Amino acid sequence: MDYFRKATNTSPTVMMDSKTKSVLISGSSLCRDVTIYASVINDMIEQFEQFDYKDLNIKLNVFNTIAAKSLIDLLKSFKFKSKAPSIHWYFDKKDREMQEMANDYSELLEMEFELSDN
Repeated sequence: MDYFRKATNTSPTVMMDSKTKSVLISGSSLCRDVTIYASVINDMIEQFEQFDYKDLNIKLNVFNTIAAKSLIDLLKSFKFKSKAPSIHWYFDKKDREMQEMANDYSELLEMEFELSDN
């Protein structure tokens, strides 16, 4: 594991593994301290620049506007890279709002997302 950040009551688990070439962001993202998100996002962008990650798996069940902005910043960092990872966005099939959010992000950023309900 190249990078691991354990989930808290207000922040998601973040796992980055260069052996499997995958990244996972999962859980709830409700932190109100923007500096925490900025630090995590900067760490992730640095890791993406060092290793050739193939998959970004997003499994958030809830997130606030600070997390939304940070997630957009992370996704934007891939937009013009020749080796951008595949983005897999997972959501509960009963959670239409999370599905709509994924569609909105995909459209806003003009990036292809693979959507999966679980």
